[in-house]
Amino acid sequence: MIHDCQMFVTSDKEVGMVAGDCHVQVGDEVFALASGPTLYILRQQDRRGGIPVTHRLMGPCYVSRYSGTIFDDQDYILIE
Repeated sequence: MIHDCQMFVTSDKEVGMVAGDCHVQVGDEVFALASGPTLYILRQQDRRGGIPVTHRLMGPCYVSRYSGTIFDDQDYILIE
């Protein structure tokens, strides 16, 4: 950990950082919400028929490739 931050790697091999108390896990997802530059870590909570129906917000994160990007649609990246 660097200054109470946790590092992670996404499925497209980008390195990211999140507050250390978020406890990012393999399988968590990085989401970009429409019309905003902030990325968030979400964790799937419940599944029905193999489809996630609820997520837990773990916290905001930083991924250098996407820093300052404004997203038009919801998008996500899987954490490996």
